[in-house]
Amino acid sequence: MNSIAKNLISQMYDDEEHSKVAEATLVKVTLQGNVEDIAMLNAIAERFGQTRFAISRELLQNVILEMFLALRAEDQKALAVKADAEITEHKKKVGFKEFFETNSAGTFENESGYWRGYASAVENSAQKRAEQGEQK
Repeated sequence: MNSIAKNLISQMYDDEEHSKVAEATLVKVTLQGNVEDIAMLNAIAERFGQTRFAISRELLQNVILEMFLALRAEDQKALAVKADAEITEHKKKVGFKEFFETNSAGTFENESGYWRGYASAVENSAQKRAEQGEQK
């Protein structure tokens, strides 16, 4: 088998594994919305050849991150711990035996540090801005 074929097969195995992991980290949520909002969501999805689900998932991710960034620092830290505990519980429930995360909050072994990483990055950014303000 030539290297192109080997690489293609290897990539397909990687994609298959990534797909399994990505699917295991999804949680189903049922939402209701105003007919006016859902009608526009449907129109946008159709216009760009997307599913309403795909667009909704992207919207949800972005809005939740914006909400998190709008929280006070003490709430970011407290809610990050709570959300990370829920993520850890979900990962264990769906069969993750080992998982690791490294981000600005540290290294996490068999526990999620996803939101604590965001909280830490926000705090570090605020500290840098404050230091730059003092230097002027």
